[in-house]
Amino acid sequence: MTAWWTDNFFGVWLGVGHAIIVACLGMACAWFIYHGQKRQLVTRIVTGASAFGVLCLAACLLALLQGQPFRVWYPLAMMGGMSVLMWVPNLIALDWLYRRHDSRRLAAEELRRS
Repeated sequence: MTAWWTDNFFGVWLGVGHAIIVACLGMACAWFIYHGQKRQLVTRIVTGASAFGVLCLAACLLALLQGQPFRVWYPLAMMGGMSVLMWVPNLIALDWLYRRHDSRRLAAEELRRS
């Protein structure tokens, strides 16, 4: 069985690229959630990142079943595991955070009227 890629270089750049993308998406989503904006966009980003994590874990499992070396399955396991552990709980909390922001906005509007 030949490895999917031959050196650690691809795994390193895959990990670094994933970290940069996740950091940028996380900051953008946090800013939008804090300001109560772009609910549909944030939900799609978080759902897509969660799905990407699941796909990476599936690819990791396939690599393990095919007997791929450590340098192949480990970056996939790390990206998938971190994506699932970071994004799935945020997907669950999104609705609560946006509802909380909406209730604060409505309370402020009611206070202005009185």
